[in-house]
Amino acid sequence: MSAAGGPPNRSFRENRRVELTTPHQRTRSTLQTREFLARLLSQDAWPELPTQVRDEASRLLRHYPEAWHLSRLHDRIPEDWGSLAAVQEEMLGLPVRPAPDQH
Repeated sequence: MSAAGGPPNRSFRENRRVELTTPHQRTRSTLQTREFLARLLSQDAWPELPTQVRDEASRLLRHYPEAWHLSRLHDRIPEDWGSLAAVQEEMLGLPVRPAPDQH
């Protein structure tokens, strides 16, 4: 019990259902975020967007990982990063081929 006599204090994480992010989801989200930041730079996509927002997107993109970085991350830490090829195929609406056997 808490000091006030109510239920015990719980952390935010304990009070909500914790869903784990898969390596595939992490890679897809990173690629989609890069695409979103790039779209923010386009005058055609959102002409009314303030210059300050475009400048911030540009600053963030300058140091944001590119696709080849994600491929290297998958090669080095596959338990944390999904296959770039599988994610790109999914994003393009193509069938996802199983990864080749690494043995």
